[in-house]
Amino acid sequence: MQHELIRKIEEHIPGIGGTDKAILSAVCIPLIKNESGEYEVLFEVRSASLIDQPKDICFPGGMSEKDEYPEDTALRELTEELLISPLQVRIIGEGDVRIFGNLVVYPYIVELKDYNFTFNEESDEVFSVPLKFITETEPEKYLVERKTVPAPDFPYERIQGGKDYKWRDQKSYTYFYQWKDKTIWGITAQLVKDLADIIR
Repeated sequence: MQHELIRKIEEHIPGIGGTDKAILSAVCIPLIKNESGEYEVLFEVRSASLIDQPKDICFPGGMSEKDEYPEDTALRELTEELLISPLQVRIIGEGDVRIFGNLVVYPYIVELKDYNFTFNEESDEVFSVPLKFITETEPEKYLVERKTVPAPDFPYERIQGGKDYKWRDQKSYTYFYQWKDKTIWGITAQLVKDLADIIR
């Protein structure tokens, strides 16, 4: 019996703790070439009619379906949202996986061929930003603090310090890029910064 317990430990493949309760998602960061042959990054402006994050600027992407690989999620969402064929897409590489609360985001950097700025009803518009602007621009950053607030029935009497326990609050930066009249911020701006860091 003891040997069986050890064997289970030896055979365990480590994962990211808590992802069984996480929302798994994937996005594509699309690159297109302008008339001068220079790369630009394509963004969507979410439809004003959407319940979640209307009018926010984002990349094509969404939640993974059951047993779907992140890459498949990213490509499915990309082709559906931009009304393109998978044959128009070339995956260049992967960005760093990001965790925002219980949301896990897998980013894929792709190049689009023969794209004519089409999009479906989930977006009000699409626009592009020169890749050069992204790599040469430092984003604004603002500190955000997330405090731990236990439920009313939390058993304070069982921990050192009781109600005076010093919780380790989470601090992180939220990034902003301003391109003309477009404000790119939040998760999307973080992915933009990650892309710029990869290229640099």
